[in-house]
Amino acid sequence: MIQNAPPWSELGRGLYPLIDADACLSIGLSPVECARAAIDACPPLLQLRAKDRPAAVVQDWAEQIAHNLPKGGTRLVINDRADIAQAVSASGVHVGQDDIPASELMRHFPSLLVGLSTHDERQLEAALDLEGLGYVALGPIFPTESKKNAEPALSLARLAKAYGLAQERRRPLVAIGGITMDRIAEVSEVCDLVAAISLILPNATVAQPYSWIRSRCAELDRLVKAAR
Repeated sequence: MIQNAPPWSELGRGLYPLIDADACLSIGLSPVECARAAIDACPPLLQLRAKDRPAAVVQDWAEQIAHNLPKGGTRLVINDRADIAQAVSASGVHVGQDDIPASELMRHFPSLLVGLSTHDERQLEAALDLEGLGYVALGPIFPTESKKNAEPALSLARLAKAYGLAQERRRPLVAIGGITMDRIAEVSEVCDLVAAISLILPNATVAQPYSWIRSRCAELDRLVKAAR
């Protein structure tokens, strides 16, 4: 029997590594190994993001990642594909404004935690009104190159106001977009989770890239948790 998804409020605070297949492969790294390295740092959530990849490829990656998840540790979220998330027993699915509506996913996949991207106050308010939604992501907070055709950047002030609304609704808020090492401490003060793509990937000169990812994610997770 499928049980309803557990509340996201159990997650707490921390880093939310987004394992973007294109970003990993562009620097010669395996998305699966990048995910495994990030999981070793024990962040609350980890997302596999593999846009425009065949379903069989995404499911294979997801299965390999899910196999390494420690019991009671990091939760795996699959971008866009609720069917794959359910097939590999992932914890959740993340969708955007132009994907299958979050309300439909919650109805058809009650065992999955559902997260939704928002890009302005109107979308944020609508997301917060969705009963049962797991978390709301807001961004990009700053200009970003990690997403093609990214929406206009918001600001730290607007993130802070959004966080106030999210706290009133007791809904976790994820900050995403353009967040650097110099900015992560102040961003972490006005959100629950900080999503990162390029921030967790090394440059080509790093000799042991997966060890670097592991250490980087652990450092970032500590910074987010220490902000409040």
